[in-house]
Amino acid sequence: MLAATGYRIDLDALPFLAPRLREAVACVPGSKAPRLSGAFESSVGGLYFTGSLAAPMFGPMLRFVAGTAFAARRITARLARTVPVR
Repeated sequence: MLAATGYRIDLDALPFLAPRLREAVACVPGSKAPRLSGAFESSVGGLYFTGSLAAPMFGPMLRFVAGTAFAARRITARLARTVPVR
């Protein structure tokens, strides 16, 4: 049995986000995980996080595939309200 515990969620470990963008994202107090709205949106408008980075806000189920349907429904509902139809 392997118990993969002790890893840290760290927004700074995402090298594909520009440093200034990472600095602009508000974090959960005492953590380096992004603080998210009920629709998984960060403090930077239009920037959403799910998976392990959302677990501190929404619970451990978000770390697994089982949490993807919940996250997808929330994000798409938010986007459907904000993106203009062309």
